[in-house]
Amino acid sequence: MVLPVLVLVAFNAIIPLMTVVNYSVQETFGNNVFFWEGVKWFQEVIRSERFHASLLRQMLFTLIILLIEVPKLLLSRSLTIQKLISKYWCVSL
Repeated sequence: MVLPVLVLVAFNAIIPLMTVVNYSVQETFGNNVFFWEGVKWFQEVIRSERFHASLLRQMLFTLIILLIEVPKLLLSRSLTIQKLISKYWCVSL
């Protein structure tokens, strides 16, 4: 029963992945004429100052969001726990 599902999931994951990998190393100018580029594009991106700046901005943004959201989560959880304790054990906190 599980094998057909695994086959379908594998097929739906592997075929698009193969297509992405294929197009990531080839250049096309239309008419289905492809030229091999290899890892040249990846090397250009890794060495790009714009890429490094963008990556730094993304990490900074993520850090700021986490600094905002984690305390909110902790506060909401502590308030929920206090409500549960006072409701079920009749203790005022």
